[in-house]
Amino acid sequence: MQKHAKTLGANELLELIFVYLTEVSSLHDYNEILEVLANMGRALTNADRCSVWVVSEDRKTIKTKVAHGIDEIELPIDSGLVGDAVVNGSKIIIDDVYLDDRFNPEVDKQTGYRTKSMMVMPMFDYYDNIIGAFQVINHRGEKEAFDKRDIERLSLASTYAAETIISAQLSKEIEDTQREVVFTMG
Repeated sequence: MQKHAKTLGANELLELIFVYLTEVSSLHDYNEILEVLANMGRALTNADRCSVWVVSEDRKTIKTKVAHGIDEIELPIDSGLVGDAVVNGSKIIIDDVYLDDRFNPEVDKQTGYRTKSMMVMPMFDYYDNIIGAFQVINHRGEKEAFDKRDIERLSLASTYAAETIISAQLSKEIEDTQREVVFTMG
């Protein structure tokens, strides 16, 4: 069984990060990389689940690229706590989401899962535009609540996820441009 992140010493924490980043460096598929980074975010924060959300090109919706335990979800950009973090660019830590008016309980109703605590970290591109969010749900420690240390650890995973999303978007743009050039030349 995996140790709780809070009980890890500094060397063990670095080793955990190193293991995940070594795995990421060997991958080339965008979705596989995000899956590993979500696993890293979950492990670093001792969360039950982690989701990586991405803002649509038209900036009207957010969609999960990775969501532990559930199928893909697409919601209006301002929906729920993730939407609030994306729209306002704010980090969110909540001990009991059902006491927060921004929480959207529809996903819990649909899946039968009970969300209690949550952290959301917006992800930014190089121009400080919000491109998505990293979300962890239900701390597995005694207090069942996240703290400042957890948000710092989640920040590390979300930074790598943002870099992955940016790289994938740039690769797609290059590929589209190459296709267009070949088509025009033909």
